[in-house]
Amino acid sequence: TLSIGGGKPEAAKPIISTYPNDYDFIDGKCGITVSSDSNDEYIDAITRIYNLDKETRNKFKNNSLELVKKFDYKYLAKKLTDIIDRV
Repeated sequence: TLSIGGGKPEAAKPIISTYPNDYDFIDGKCGITVSSDSNDEYIDAITRIYNLDKETRNKFKNNSLELVKKFDYKYLAKKLTDIIDRV
C-alpha cells in the first residue's frame, strides 16, 4: 500500500502546485503550477481544472497517481537499498 493517498483511484486528482521552479513535474503533466502569492492565479487554476475536458482531466488524474507512487516511502527505501547494494 502507498503511504500517500493510499494508492486508491479516488486519491488521483489534478494537482494545483504553488511552487514554481525549474524542474516542475506538475505543470501540464498532472496539474497546474501557479505563483504562491497570487490569489488570482490560484482562482484561475481552479477554474481551468474545473473546465478541463474529460481526456485531459483523466490524464492529470492518472499522472498524479503515478507521481504519488514515486514518493511512497517503501518505493524510495527500495530505490535507496538498490543503490547501496550496487556500491
